[in-house]
Amino acid sequence: MKLLLLRHAEAVPARVAGSDDHRWLTTSGRRCARAVGAALRAEGLTLTHAYSSPLVRAIQTSELIVAALGFTDAVVVHTPLATGPTAAVLEPLTSHLDDDVIAFIGHEPIASTVAGQLAGVRFPGYPTGTACLFTGDPEAGLEFAWAIDPRTGARVDSPRALSLY
Repeated sequence: MKLLLLRHAEAVPARVAGSDDHRWLTTSGRRCARAVGAALRAEGLTLTHAYSSPLVRAIQTSELIVAALGFTDAVVVHTPLATGPTAAVLEPLTSHLDDDVIAFIGHEPIASTVAGQLAGVRFPGYPTGTACLFTGDPEAGLEFAWAIDPRTGARVDSPRALSLY
């Protein structure tokens, strides 16, 4: 199984949107999501399933990512991607096959918590637009494979190489 864990792209501040729940992507955020989607497409990913937080900025990011990857099925709204806890975030993995490629689009601090748990290393943060791929058997544990750094669009092969610091 492959799990693509993404944090939504840059969004307007809550004071502009009226609440955190209603924040939408900035022009820069949309550009970033398209660029990350193109980088993921260049890596040859073909999604079989996609899940998004119900918040506006995550839904908008998911639409841009799945379009870039040619995914035409429905994106499933998965509330734990906005609220946690980690076990609930990962629960959908139990119903998928070994050869599935699944995207989760969510938020901080959930993204870095889930990524850190899966990779077995501390993720001090998960910048907006970051995409990390994890592979393996969900019951035995998924391992970090690579990531797309949203600031450079480059593939990085270590979580420590991300622009997190």
